[in-house]
Amino acid sequence: MSSSEEESDVDNGEETLMEDEVEEEEAEEKEAEDVPALNWRMDPKSSFSDWAIYVTVRETGETTPYYVHKNIVGTGPRKSGFLVECFRCQDEEDSDDSDDDDEARENVAPMEVADTGATQDKIDPAKAQEAMSQMQLSSDDPMMVDTARPDATAAVTAPTRSTFVPPRNRKNTTEVMLHADAAQVVPLLLDYIYPDINFSMSTECNTITAAIQLHNTADFFQVEGIEGHIKNFLRHKLELCNLCEYVHATEGHDRFTLTYNAVATDIMADELARTCGEDHENYYKFFAHKVENFLVLMYGMLTGTDLTLQHQMDFFFEVQERQANASNNDGGDGDGDGGGDGDDDNDNNEEDY
Repeated sequence: MSSSEEESDVDNGEETLMEDEVEEEEAEEKEAEDVPALNWRMDPKSSFSDWAIYVTVRETGETTPYYVHKNIVGTGPRKSGFLVECFRCQDEEDSDDSDDDDEARENVAPMEVADTGATQDKIDPAKAQEAMSQMQLSSDDPMMVDTARPDATAAVTAPTRSTFVPPRNRKNTTEVMLHADAAQVVPLLLDYIYPDINFSMSTECNTITAAIQLHNTADFFQVEGIEGHIKNFLRHKLELCNLCEYVHATEGHDRFTLTYNAVATDIMADELARTCGEDHENYYKFFAHKVENFLVLMYGMLTGTDLTLQHQMDFFFEVQERQANASNNDGGDGDGDGGGDGDDDNDNNEEDY
């Protein structure tokens, strides 16, 4: 065989090897695409969920379990600082229990067991069923739990939305009690935390109240980075017709709504300024930057409880009309008499604002 034929065989072999490697990579990529992304909505057993969050609605006592994964909700830029602390506490308790068990085993004296031929007592099914019935939770009091026997209680009934609150000493669980509006957005917050879920407030969040409560709930669970999504939502959804809803939703949450109030002020100032005719831009600047407590005054005008802003608008239109009449009466006269009156009105107007 000539050298050229040998080189040809080598090249063919290398090409075949490269093709095989490409095929293997494509097969691995296709297999990876076929594997569904991990999320909290999956079956907890098949997705190997290792932590449960039980959310109880304060007003109704209704409880909903959410099965999550510690490696997702406890890591990354969207992690829950609250849950991370729960994980650490659980690890410390497990470590203490392990140390206690080791110490107990060291202190146990050796025992000799005589072979008496006795057999283990058999469990009577009827008595077991009777005992289980006595431990059944009362439907009249959904919050009543036999915390002294958590294992037995857990065996009696699975966690449901309305009849069961797990004991606080159950492992790998976190219990929280939230108001109804906050509890309603917990699924949306989990969607935000899980990176492989396509988080979209525009499709999942329908109201201004839900958007504000999402930040409130994120604040409770110590989840960061949600502000930008809520700001964008407000820019698309907030209008004059739902300003009252915004004011009610943000009431009592001053610690984090100041940043949203800036967005709301800008939107409302623009909306109201558009009703002021050709002087839209100047009046927008006046509303957005010079009127203190603009949102409060705007709310008062819309509800009829405070007409201060309405009076200011009426005064503005009156001044505009006087200036227009003065300009018409002036008729382009160059002596400056009519124009002087108009200037005086304008100066007084500026002092009032």
